[in-house]
Formats: sequence, structure tokens, C-alpha cells
Amino acid sequence: IAMTLPSCSASSSNGSPTKVDKSPTSRATTVPEVAVDLNAKGIPAFYTPPNPLPGAPAGALIRSEVLTGVPGVPAGATVYRILYHSRTLYNADIAESGYVIIPPGSAPAHGWPVIAWAHGTTGFGRLCAPSLFSDQAGVGVYLIPGLSSYLRAGFAIAATDYEGLGAPGIHGYLLGETEGRAVLDAALAARQLAQQHLSNTVIIYGHSQGGHAALFAGQLAPGYAPGLHVIGVVAAAPATDLTAIMTVAL
Repeated sequence: IAMTLPSCSASSSNGSPTKVDKSPTSRATTVPEVAVDLNAKGIPAFYTPPNPLPGAPAGALIRSEVLTGVPGVPAGATVYRILYHSRTLYNADIAESGYVIIPPGSAPAHGWPVIAWAHGTTGFGRLCAPSLFSDQAGVGVYLIPGLSSYLRAGFAIAATDYEGLGAPGIHGYLLGETEGRAVLDAALAARQLAQQHLSNTVIIYGHSQGGHAALFAGQLAPGYAPGLHVIGVVAAAPATDLTAIMTVAL
């Protein structure tokens, strides 16, 4: 097993803060549309949260934007970039980022079921956020594997970047509690997107670092996010026996 952990550090550009709606069930009607720049450098202003960050429940949506031109996303699907509230290891309110992909067509009566995706290792810095959809981290555009098949099956995807990737903060690599919270809060935030109808039925799926996060998310869900109906957890090659992994890697 080889491990490459780019730092991906960068400063962000300044942007005007977006008004926060504290209601976890609100559905704003105006969502900006942004074309993805695959050659972009740095962090877009979208990722800079209001300062100070107004208090809100974990999983409350801060802002969203619709993205166009994301490679690997099937025609007809809608991609959102999201900024939402989560909690640090010390239970402090923090902004985190991620993305949501909605299948083409109309949602079923009870809403699109959700796959809460937890990505594998991309690095430690802000530029390592998969929701940037660029190659600034040196790993290419990183989407959930099998995306097309999940969308055809009628699942929406809610994907966290984790704390400190994308939005400001310190990335607590393999800190299961914060990563698990990030996964659950992304699913909660996705349900607040304007003009979308997502179910509270959730499958948690992660790979490698994300497999580790998925296991923690599944364990935390009943107490931390009781509004989500988690029907299964898939942990692919989770980072569990870290002593053995580091022995091989080093």
C-alpha cells in the first residue's frame, strides 16, 4: 500500500457572505449557477463562510450553487456544491463543504433515497476538496465510483469534503467522530436544497479513509442524526488496522 498525502494548502479569495437560513427544512428558491473551471487555481469565494458564523443546527444548509460542466456526471443530472453546518471534535459549530448530485427526472413520491458518500484520502489542505472538481490536489476529478449506475437506480448522492477540506479549518485525518459527523451532516444539508425532494432514507458508503468515516457515521447516526433513516453502511477497504497499514506504507 502506498500513501501519497498532498498538503494542497492555499489561501481563499474573499467573497460576500450569504445570508444563512437557520431552518433545517427551509427551501430557498434562488440558487446561482456556476460553470466549473477545471483549470482553476485557489479556493472560490463560495467556500468562505460568514464571519462570524451564525449559529445553526448541525446539518443546516448555509448556501448552495448549481454546477455545470462537471466531467463524469451523466447528462440530465444536477450537481450542487454545498456549504453547511457541522461540528468539530470539541462540538464547536463549523462550516464544511461538499457536493450533491440529483438524478434526472422527477423524484418518487417519498423523495430520492440518498447515498451519503465518504471519499478516500486526497490530502490535508483545502485544495484537496473533491467538491472543487479540479485537479489542484493532483488526483483528478474525484466522484463516487459507479455514479451513473446509482443515478439510474434512483439514488441522489450527498458527499462531504470533511472538515478542513474546501471550507476553512484543520483536517482531522482519520478522526472518526468528526468525519462521521461530516458525512451525516452533508446528507441532512442535501435535503434542504431548493426545488429538490430527497428522502430521509440513507445508505452510507465510503472507501479507504471514507470507509473509516462510514463506519463511524453508521455508529453515530442514531444519536447524532436521528432524522435520517440509515438502512445500511458499506465500508470498502476501510482504514482500520492503522498499525499494519503504516508498517506496509513506510
